[in-house]
Amino acid sequence: MRALLPALIVLTLGACGSPPEPSGQRAEVPATAPADAPRELPPIDLARYRERVAMLASDAFDGRGPASSGERKTVPWLIEQFRTIGLQPGNRGSYTQAVPMVELRTETIRPFTVQAPGGPVVFAPGEEVVTVTRRTDAVVSVDALAPVFVGYGVSAPEQGWDDYAGVDVRGKLVITLVNDPGFHDSDEALFRGRAMTYYGRWTYKYEEAERRGAAAVMIVHDDAGAGYGWEVVKNGAARPQFDLPRPADAPAGLAVQGWLSSDAATRLFSAAGLDFARLKKAAGQRGFRPVPLPGLSAGVTLGSQVRTASSDNVLALIPGRSRPEEVIVYTA
Repeated sequence: MRALLPALIVLTLGACGSPPEPSGQRAEVPATAPADAPRELPPIDLARYRERVAMLASDAFDGRGPASSGERKTVPWLIEQFRTIGLQPGNRGSYTQAVPMVELRTETIRPFTVQAPGGPVVFAPGEEVVTVTRRTDAVVSVDALAPVFVGYGVSAPEQGWDDYAGVDVRGKLVITLVNDPGFHDSDEALFRGRAMTYYGRWTYKYEEAERRGAAAVMIVHDDAGAGYGWEVVKNGAARPQFDLPRPADAPAGLAVQGWLSSDAATRLFSAAGLDFARLKKAAGQRGFRPVPLPGLSAGVTLGSQVRTASSDNVLALIPGRSRPEEVIVYTA
């Protein structure tokens, strides 16, 4: 254990529970040891660990949502727990760090629709497609977007991999798979096989497409690749979305980001005369190149309720002894 460096423990609020009163029991604190001795800590008490997890997941914390009544109940409880076990404030004498946020509640005004040679293809919101926006406009509408399938949407020079090779996606709809190349074929020679890297995260897919100037991104969901079922995607989008405020001079960013179910992706590709299953397989092979979906154009209209908010990170510090100017950060 690296006990001689200070450790900064940062807790950010997620979505889940609320607090009975603290029990008042204090954790065992080891006796003072010589400065050069390793710090001895008591063993983890599994029963007390479970008690705290159950408490945080309980209804008493109203879901622990950022900038909510749940946060206002959770933060003082966390601070009290840190104080009880002897941790110091981690932010210049304070246990909290205020983070400005933008809260968006998105509703579908016009469903995601693809104009195809055989007629329009409409996708059912929530059941086949999930669409949100991080723009703060009251209404965000996109039309006539040319769809391009970019495989796993990964640009990783150190891996010799570029799913955007030879294609300009500016102003277009990017369609990408979740997870990494190598995952679905369990190929340990590609990235880390079944172990997801950051390239496999949905956040990366959006970030990379935005860097390339795309107007919209749809990630094709599958339970194995995402690590959770479609209901998680559907229910997550139904809750408020939080983002950091964009600087006034920053680019607007993606107009639309979302998910397609695997069945919806099959239907979309079929409208362009393409075999989604075959292209998904090809996307996991070296040498894959982006594939435009010919004859299609996509559009959707979203409405947003927007409010500014502030959410507190909770920070506590275990001071180091030999190198107090250095910090190890643990987050949860």
